[in-house]
Amino acid sequence: MEYPYQIVSFLDAEPVKGQLIYGDESGGWLAQIALKRRFALKDTDESEFVRQLEEYFALVPSFETATGTLTKPDALPVEVIPIHDPIAATTFHHDFLTQFSSSIISKYPDREDKNYFPHITAQFWGKYVINVARYENKSFPISSVWLVKDASREQNTQALERFLLGN
Repeated sequence: MEYPYQIVSFLDAEPVKGQLIYGDESGGWLAQIALKRRFALKDTDESEFVRQLEEYFALVPSFETATGTLTKPDALPVEVIPIHDPIAATTFHHDFLTQFSSSIISKYPDREDKNYFPHITAQFWGKYVINVARYENKSFPISSVWLVKDASREQNTQALERFLLGN
C-alpha cells in the first residue's frame, strides 16, 4: 500500500497548488513541519476527504510554534530543527488523529501520538536542504496547513490543497 498524503505547514514560503515541495525547477525545498506524516485513505475518496478537511480545519484555531537548534536525533537518519515547545503542534497532531483515525491508515503508526516528534527537516540525502540559520530559534505563526501528496511517477511531493485554520 502506498501512503501518499501528509498534512504540513509551510513556515515562510507557501507553494502554489501543484508545486513540488522538495525542490523543482523554480526553487528548492520548502521548509515545513509535518503535522501528520505519511498516510493513505481508507474508505473515502480524495475529493470527499478534502471536503472533510476543509470543514474540520475551519474550526481548528491557528497557533504559533517556536524552533530550537539543529540536532541529529538518534531515531532519525537526518539532521533536523526540533520544535522547541511542541505542545501546540502535538495537540494539533493528536486532534487530527482523533478526528480522522477511521478515515486514514498511517504508514508509521509507531511515530504517532505520544511518539510524534515535530521538527523541520534540515538535511536530506546528506545535503542541507534549507538555510538552517533562517529557521533556528525562531517563532512561526501557523495559520494554514496543506494536504500534500506524492507526485505520480516522481520522487517528490506536490502541494495539493491549502486550508486556512480558524481564528
